[in-house]
Amino acid sequence: MKRNTTGHSGLTIPNDESDNWTSLGDVAKKVVEKVALRRDARFRHLTENLHALGSRPVGELISEIAEAHGVQADVLARLEKYTRLDSETVAALGADTWPGLSEIEGRE
Repeated sequence: MKRNTTGHSGLTIPNDESDNWTSLGDVAKKVVEKVALRRDARFRHLTENLHALGSRPVGELISEIAEAHGVQADVLARLEKYTRLDSETVAALGADTWPGLSEIEGRE
């Protein structure tokens, strides 16, 4: 069994494959990067502009990313989950648009 002990803490956790391990530092870094991207005003602006172009450009981008990282099955599974959401409920919760930066940071 391989163990990857690189990272901030040196602690490791098993990932999806039983013989591979991921450092907790790497996991934390990915979480921070994910949150940081969602907070990025440029990212939110670009996604809104892409969405305005229609479903084909959105699908092409998702496909390019999935193919580049070999995660086509994961992307399809996630798309299936998202498409099961009720659009009226999403809109009623205000989850159909990006929140303002102050809302993300918990400011009033």
